[in-house]
Amino acid sequence: MFLTESTLWAFLPWTLLLFTAWIVGWFDIIKAKFKIEKGQEAITIGAFTFALFALSKSSYQLPHYIFVAYPFAAIFTAKWVICVLEKGWQWAKNTVKITQIVISILIWAAAAATFYTFKPNSILLPVMLVIGLIMVLYYITKNYKKTTAVLQVSFISICFFNLVMNTHFYPELMKYQAYSVGGKHMNNLIEKGETTKDNFIIFPMGSAHSLDFYSGWIVTSVWYTAYLCEYEEGETVYVYTNAKGKKMIEDEAPEYEIEVEKYMPYYKPAELRLEFLNPETRESTLRHHYIL
Repeated sequence: MFLTESTLWAFLPWTLLLFTAWIVGWFDIIKAKFKIEKGQEAITIGAFTFALFALSKSSYQLPHYIFVAYPFAAIFTAKWVICVLEKGWQWAKNTVKITQIVISILIWAAAAATFYTFKPNSILLPVMLVIGLIMVLYYITKNYKKTTAVLQVSFISICFFNLVMNTHFYPELMKYQAYSVGGKHMNNLIEKGETTKDNFIIFPMGSAHSLDFYSGWIVTSVWYTAYLCEYEEGETVYVYTNAKGKKMIEDEAPEYEIEVEKYMPYYKPAELRLEFLNPETRESTLRHHYIL
C-alpha cells in the first residue's frame, strides 16, 4: 500500500494513465487466458506487478524502492496511450484529456503554492512560472481538441514543476535538515583551521549519520557533561546538541563559558505535514538544534 501511494506522486503526471493501462493490461491477459499475442505487453506488466507486490512485503520500505519497476510501467503505459491514439477510442481519449488537464492544473497550483510555503529569494523564478503558464494556456486553447496536445501540456507542466521544486522548494526545505547544516558548518570551520575534529562532539543525541557525512568524519557521541573535563582549560570545544542538551550543559556545567555558534531549526523533510508547510504554523512543528 505504501509503495502504491508513493507511485501516485512519483509517476506524475502519468499516474492515472499508469493504473488505467495496468488494469486494462491485466484484463486483456486474463481475457485471453494468458495466451499472449504478438506485440502485447505482458512481460512489463508482470514485472511491474511482481516488483510492486514483492517489495510491498518488505518490513521496512522507502519510496525509492519501487523506482526500479518504473521503466516497466513506463513501457506498458506508453503502449496503452499509443493504442488509444491509433485506434481512436473516443471514451479513452476523453478520459485522457480530462484527467491530464485536471492533473496539469493541480501541478501548476502546487508549483505556485511553493512560493507561499517558502518565500522566493528572487522574483526571477515566479516570473518564469507565470510566463510558462501563459504559454501553456495559449497552446492548449488553440489545440485542446488534440489528445497529443494535452499530453504535451502535461509534460511541460511537470517540467516546470520540477524546475520549481529543485531550484526553490527543496533547497529551502533542506535548511531545516539541521544535521546536514551543522555538518557543513563544522566542515567549513575545519577547512579554515579554526578547530579540529577532536574538538567537535554531539551531546546527548547518539550518532547522526547525516552529521557524520556532511562534516566529513564520524563525530564523537557524548552522553554526560563530565566528558567536557577531558579538554584542557581554555580550550574551545564545539558541541552539537538539542534544546534538552543545551539546558543540561547550562545547568550541570555552569563553570564553562557557553556561546551559541549556530542555531538550526530542525524538521524531518521526509515527514512533511500541512502544519509545517504553512508558514503561520511552522514554528510549532520545529525542534531546536544548536552548535555551542
